[in-house]
Amino acid sequence: MGAMDFIPKPFPDIEIVKARIAKCIELAEDRELIHYTERDKITGLLNKDYFFRYVGRLDYLYRETSLDAVACVVNKFHSVNKQYGRQFGDQVLRSIGTGLRKLARETGGISCREEDDTFLLYCPHQEDYERLFTEFLSKAFAEEETADRIKIRFGVFVNAQQEPEMDERFERARIAADRVKNDPEKICGFYDLT
Repeated sequence: MGAMDFIPKPFPDIEIVKARIAKCIELAEDRELIHYTERDKITGLLNKDYFFRYVGRLDYLYRETSLDAVACVVNKFHSVNKQYGRQFGDQVLRSIGTGLRKLARETGGISCREEDDTFLLYCPHQEDYERLFTEFLSKAFAEEETADRIKIRFGVFVNAQQEPEMDERFERARIAADRVKNDPEKICGFYDLT
């Protein structure tokens, strides 16, 4: 079906027709495989490998723009899963995924789910991350019941493209997030090179 669209008449040698059909099937299967592996099944965000490819592309396209690496970590996520159930945990992950997708769109960045409880965002530099993350949390967890059960912290590595290693950029953002782990007043930490 559809062979008329890409095989000219009169029909060439049958082996050429078979080769073209086989190539089209192979390309369709590759596209389908990419579609299924590119995104996390629970959140719909990019998987880490694809995310890093896109980060490299943003570095190339926005060489003159300051880009920041952001880590978003759910405190004690495994305990939340045990205490409230896997369904509740998956709903928390979906809410974070939806919120990060919106945040990435608003800031001109991209986001992914790196691990069970860790999400990454790469975006042009923003002036007021505290306000941005507070709004993110209020939108993502509008239900008071959910907001009371979990705590999320953020870490920001400003001007991240100065670090050539992708993993190291986001490791620094995770370090910044860990710095505010036990501070109930702060939701955001910054990585400082000094």
